Amino acid sequence: MSSTASQLPEAISNGVRQFQAHLTGTDLEHASHLLELLNAPDGALIVDAGCGIGETARLMEQLRPDLHFVLVNLSAEQLALCPGHMEQHLADYRAMPHSDASVDLVMFNYAACHCDDWTAMLQECRRVLKPGGKVFLHEPADFGADHELWRSLGSDIKTPDEMARLARLAGFAVESAYLLESKVSQFHALVPADQADAIVAGVESCVLSLRMLTDPVAQAFNRHERVGLQFSGGRDSTATLYLLREYWPLLTVYHVDAGDQFPETRAIVQKVRAEVLAAGGRFEVIVADVHESRRVHGWPSDLLPADNTPLGRRVSGEQMQLVGRYECCARNIMLPMHQRVLADGCTLLIRGQRDSDYAAPPARSGDFAEGLEFLYPVQSWTGDQVEQYLRENGLPIADYYPEGIKRASDCMTCTAWWDDGRAQYLRRFYPEQHKIFIDRAVLVRNAIAKQMQWLNHELEA
Repeated sequence: MSSTASQLPEAISNGVRQFQAHLTGTDLEHASHLLELLNAPDGALIVDAGCGIGETARLMEQLRPDLHFVLVNLSAEQLALCPGHMEQHLADYRAMPHSDASVDLVMFNYAACHCDDWTAMLQECRRVLKPGGKVFLHEPADFGADHELWRSLGSDIKTPDEMARLARLAGFAVESAYLLESKVSQFHALVPADQADAIVAGVESCVLSLRMLTDPVAQAFNRHERVGLQFSGGRDSTATLYLLREYWPLLTVYHVDAGDQFPETRAIVQKVRAEVLAAGGRFEVIVADVHESRRVHGWPSDLLPADNTPLGRRVSGEQMQLVGRYECCARNIMLPMHQRVLADGCTLLIRGQRDSDYAAPPARSGDFAEGLEFLYPVQSWTGDQVEQYLRENGLPIADYYPEGIKRASDCMTCTAWWDDGRAQYLRRFYPEQHKIFIDRAVLVRNAIAKQMQWLNHELEA
């Protein structure tokens, strides 16, 4: 409810001092009710944003003398009628004259509805609030209101869900939400009954108590309803998952089994899956068939001879088809994972990605793509920090790591990823798989050697 300079004397003469469409009783009863919901800490510094003539703040101070109110308003006429002993600022509440982290609580009473940029408004609240500070929104809520009529009054009202969504996006947790019982319709004191009825039809007073979140992980979970975490069974994804243990009931863990998995990886997946499910989370295993993929598309290789690519084979007549390591991983691990995450409606995706594994990380926390926000809790960690975290907390680590394997291989007999140290481990513990790997790797090497002969010939010319 707004009150322009021309309306102000009439409103006051009709007994309207708190410029809010609905009151829950007398002025004092209403302010007392709001104060109870405000739940301000002792001695709190409170900004009354868009304060009107300061009546709500005055009555609250009367009930709680320990509270300190600062009045912010763009209307000089309204500020002139505010209690003289209170600190006053002629200012936009999207640019408040307060230093960073200096305020305990920002209060809006039928004032945020006049703002056309809630993102800017709430970000300004974040700036001035102390860590853990709160925003109190007491606003008209849309339950079938006449929007054009309210816009003519200078207000753009929203549903409670819309207000809560904007608050979450701005980094606030909605701690409580209430619909207030209307006992006094203030518009009925200002305009004819039929006009007042049209204004208040489909409108209720809503209170949202918002707590500012400072932890990036908490903010990310607060913004999204469907959260997915990619879990390989390796060290980085394990550390990431257990760092977020308190959030397990809120997320779905996704794991891809391509059909050529180490038993050590499978054992870790089974253990972690049981813990996640016991904590109330969800754990989904996506099954792929890397053996069929190899049959159709070829074996993966870190070096790709042109004669063994699909087009190259049509020219060269080579029978053996090879694909790049990343193409094979994408087809059998990354894409099945990504497609399932999108199909399940996730909008936040968490990965155990570390910056130190990339010359230029493909994405970082806070980036967006295809409707997904990404969160990488260990992106700034080193490999040693991950290892230390796992061991200090007694978390599962696959047995192949101490034996020299550098990364969690998704496929035992993969003919690519030559730098992961897998062959020696296979020879010691899985001789049958080692033989399969060697036989195929020799064929890959021969295909590469044939192509290399032409390069050597050119270099020697």
